[in-house]
Amino acid sequence: MGLKGNDCVKAKYYFYAIQNNGLRMDIGRASHNFNYWTQTSRYNVNMQSLLQHDGSITLGCDVEFTLEDLILEYIKKDESALYSKALLQNMWQNKEFMDCVIEIGEVSINAHRSVLAQNSEVFRRMLYTSGFSEGQNVRKTRKRSYQAINNGIVKITDCSSECFQAMLEYCYTGIVSDDIMNSHAEELFTVAHKYEISPLKEKCENFIAACIGVCDISRICQIVHLYGSSILEKAVAKCISQNRDILTTAEWNDLKRSHGELTHRLLESVIFGHAKWLDLISLKFYLKCIEYFFYELEIIYLY
Repeated sequence: MGLKGNDCVKAKYYFYAIQNNGLRMDIGRASHNFNYWTQTSRYNVNMQSLLQHDGSITLGCDVEFTLEDLILEYIKKDESALYSKALLQNMWQNKEFMDCVIEIGEVSINAHRSVLAQNSEVFRRMLYTSGFSEGQNVRKTRKRSYQAINNGIVKITDCSSECFQAMLEYCYTGIVSDDIMNSHAEELFTVAHKYEISPLKEKCENFIAACIGVCDISRICQIVHLYGSSILEKAVAKCISQNRDILTTAEWNDLKRSHGELTHRLLESVIFGHAKWLDLISLKFYLKCIEYFFYELEIIYLY
């Protein structure tokens, strides 16, 4: 029943069998207070009288539950969070009162500085040190209205406009489209890392990790080396453990020369991190890894 401790539930139950003519035959009915490990009453049944033409027996049970001393608790939804999310989505869709321009080559993307600053500490520092104050961006006209002047312009040179647009949309909506993830996941990861947007970075890490194949090992190792992603490093180690021939390729030899420390960590993870899942087929492979690992350590020691 899933009851714990002194929890109690009152149940009315009705046991019956279906006869050859399709009618129900009563076996027993009762009410009972159930606590943890409580058993119901037992009933004697004439099995022969219940046999169907094909030799089977059809039994049924109807149960009604009534909770004793039931206390209803009103749990209030966090409506403010839902409202805030909807508000940001509307700000992104309507694109009104945007006070910042992101220039990427010939492309200009409008945004709200407050949204950029709330999502990224890097943007907060960038906008603050650039001297973008509210006084710089408005002036009072003779008609006592306000017009934007000297709008803050941020020039971006380290990513594509598509990638930055996707990152900006995530800041407003918390969503990245499947098409963008399929085509820009790695670039989006690097940009999220640079601008310290941790939730987006982790989202990209998990997506990339789920898609890693043998042909991706070298490229993903470069990313791990540059940005220190533990999620991607574990995914690479898992891919190596499932594709043993990687260790005999020229690509792996190149990685050993360029990123020796990383390849040693990967081998450690493959050998020791997955040891508890060893089977007879994999044993020879893991022993070979151990032999290779200590051989590499000996070379390092000699040097």
